[in-house]
Amino acid sequence: MALIVLASASGSPGVSTTALGLTFNWHRPVLLVDADPTGSSSVFAGYFHGTQEPTGGLINLALSLRQGTLADVLPRETLLLDPEAPAERSA
Repeated sequence: MALIVLASASGSPGVSTTALGLTFNWHRPVLLVDADPTGSSSVFAGYFHGTQEPTGGLINLALSLRQGTLADVLPRETLLLDPEAPAERSA
């Protein structure tokens, strides 16, 4: 199992795009975590073209971990990314 962490200074561009590129080109299944502490996500704005409502993200996960409900909440905070979808939307 590989763990790759990408980080940037506040608001620096390119990290989410790089993470998506690695995700779609990795040779095994991937779990991509957009861990922006402010709750914003360029994945929702860019990849989903603003058509997908953001989930609560890390804040919901942290709260559910404290409450002991992480196993129940995690599936609701997870989205499948289809590498074919952006090409279909832009056509």
